[in-house]
Amino acid sequence: MDKQIVMKKVGVIVAWAVGIVAMLGILVLVATLQDNTKTGAQLTSEILSTDHVAGKLDSKVTVLEYSDFQCPACGLYAPIVEKLMAEYTDQVRFVYRHFPIYSKHPNAETAARAAEAAGQQNKFFEYAEILFSKQQEWSDIQDPRNKFKEYASSLGLKVDEFEKYMNSSESKSAVTKDYQGGLKAGINGTPTFFLNGSSIDSPNGYAAFKKVIDDALAASTVVASPDPTQATDTSSQ
Repeated sequence: MDKQIVMKKVGVIVAWAVGIVAMLGILVLVATLQDNTKTGAQLTSEILSTDHVAGKLDSKVTVLEYSDFQCPACGLYAPIVEKLMAEYTDQVRFVYRHFPIYSKHPNAETAARAAEAAGQQNKFFEYAEILFSKQQEWSDIQDPRNKFKEYASSLGLKVDEFEKYMNSSESKSAVTKDYQGGLKAGINGTPTFFLNGSSIDSPNGYAAFKKVIDDALAASTVVASPDPTQATDTSSQ
């Protein structure tokens, strides 16, 4: 009887061990699937005049994001990025580029075009904030353009001009240009962040992202120590 009890306990322990190993394997797989930024990618172009830029325009530190307005992960990062933009507005240049995941997010391109239309009236980032904060409201609508016009109206935009540009070939071209640039940079998911031209792992929350920026700012202000071998001997002059 005692031997049977021992064997049962051993069986339970083995089952738990197998379960733990399996769970670890699943977690590793999920982490791999979610990791969209370990590309080692480099941006294929400098910041362009057509880019949407906020913060200090001539900063030595640039945070560039490729994002999808319908992407849930992008929606989770949006408040973090907005908070960082407010905190570092006089220190860091922030750039937004579109990367709609066409196969998964059918309304992402239209949302991007709506943001472009708002940008024509100098309200790109304000409109982007609305799109992210109300993501669940418009994501499942078959045609969200009327909803997008409501958001434009709430910002005091000229809705007729907004609608015309949202539906124009120009807005489509702007989104497509960003997307193709992202493909060339090796992007395979959103959000993908670049720091001074190099892709970085998506920071795990506000504090982690803040540290990345603080480290970059510190590095940008380091003054190289004078090279003693280059010093001029003035003792005999």
